[in-house]
Amino acid sequence: MPLVGHCRRKSVGGDIFFVFRHSVMVFSLTDYPATRTFFGREAIDYLRGLREFRGLCFLCLLSEEEAGKLVLRTIRWFDEFEKHLSETSRRAMEMGIERIDDTEELPKELRLQLKVLRIKLISLSALLPREKCREFQTAPEVIDGYLHVEMVNERLRRLRES
Repeated sequence: MPLVGHCRRKSVGGDIFFVFRHSVMVFSLTDYPATRTFFGREAIDYLRGLREFRGLCFLCLLSEEEAGKLVLRTIRWFDEFEKHLSETSRRAMEMGIERIDDTEELPKELRLQLKVLRIKLISLSALLPREKCREFQTAPEVIDGYLHVEMVNERLRRLRES
């Protein structure tokens, strides 16, 4: 039975990971939207890092079938999130915005897109079947309601540099 988890430091975001027999698959919003698969030593190092993690974790033991379905839902979620993040960043760039500091000063259309992005980000934690999970608080959770803005700013920085 694969171990599945969602760990985060902030109120939203974090990593969803799947521990299989020979690998660990990670869908991460911790640093930047990314998907990675670790094997061997890298997988062991990732799992060791979870022991030292300070934040909130939900851990579940799922059947192979349930884990497979959850992987597909997570891939779909990440594809949708990436599409929306790219669209929001592109629109901001077209409006001449290089960095978002105050969302209240943004055009209404962009404020709405940021709200949708935030709601999408919050929905990440709803992917896991909570009734089959155990919750662990490994340290006080840091509340940060602006991760979605940080992600758009990072994307804008990358767009400027490309």
